[in-house]
Amino acid sequence: MLHNKSILRFYALLNFTCFALATPDIKKINIDGLSSNNINSIFYGLDGMLWLATDQGLNRFDGINNSVFRSNPFITTALKGNRVWHV
Repeated sequence: MLHNKSILRFYALLNFTCFALATPDIKKINIDGLSSNNINSIFYGLDGMLWLATDQGLNRFDGINNSVFRSNPFITTALKGNRVWHV
């Protein structure tokens, strides 16, 4: 029975090691002009755009440039409020 436990521990360690090696590294990005440092939600679109929902608007990052979308009471297609929770 002790032999079987050792084999199970070995396979569990092997699976954990493979998972840890397969997990991509988290990269830190610096986006100039980000509307807020408090990011509520992130979405990576099929078109390669990174969308970030913040407390001060919706941000679209294309890898080089950042665009900020905010509410505007005079534009009917603008956001209703600046605090965006989900993308």
